[in-house]
Amino acid sequence: MRIIILTDDSFAFPSIQDLVQKDLLKAVVTTSASRDWLLQLNKMSTVSDVPILHLQTKKWEQQLSIFLRKQKASIVFVFGFSQKISAKLLSIPQWGFVNFHPSQLPKYRGPNPVFWQIKDRVEQGGITAHRMSKDWDAGDVIGTLPVPIGSTMTASHYKSEAGFYALQLMNMIVSALQIGQLPSQPQSNSQATYQKRPSKRDLQIKWEEQEVEDIIALINACNSSLGGAITYLRNSLLQILEA
Repeated sequence: MRIIILTDDSFAFPSIQDLVQKDLLKAVVTTSASRDWLLQLNKMSTVSDVPILHLQTKKWEQQLSIFLRKQKASIVFVFGFSQKISAKLLSIPQWGFVNFHPSQLPKYRGPNPVFWQIKDRVEQGGITAHRMSKDWDAGDVIGTLPVPIGSTMTASHYKSEAGFYALQLMNMIVSALQIGQLPSQPQSNSQATYQKRPSKRDLQIKWEEQEVEDIIALINACNSSLGGAITYLRNSLLQILEA
């Protein structure tokens, strides 16, 4: 089995480490410009000899197509990748692409489900493994695990927890593939919800409208990749990371 991981997000790292130990990971592909993330991947590559492909922004699809064919990929596992993947690319690996989405699909489809679930004070989030299709987060579900969301959980903490739940789902998928099957179920579109990428307005605290619990939830949802919830003091912008 020849597994490729496509990711721009550190919540992929538990799965990367596990596949390296099992000698199943053939490459990691990323478009990330994060210095810390690239350093982490390069350290892993040096120790394990697993190659890292850093895609160019304008030529990423052509590069990825050539690379997958060269590597004879059996399956691609995706953890946080912002580009739309075409049907042509999806058809290259024998088992296609499987995405690990940090919500219980079909709820909270979209580019930042962690932010919206914490902001909405959802008590139970999740991680869903699903076959990727031409539509965003709409492919058949292979498996879902719940992720409890406490009142103090930040977005960073959620991603950290989701990484280990994703590892459990990934191992289930690998076991299924080793006996030549990958069962899945269609999503219910009638229950689907989609949330856009949060805007600056979505990040702003509304002191006169929001309850204390809603403000704390917003701050937690903005910690830390979004830089903090937005407010102003004497016309100066402040971003609050903790409350």
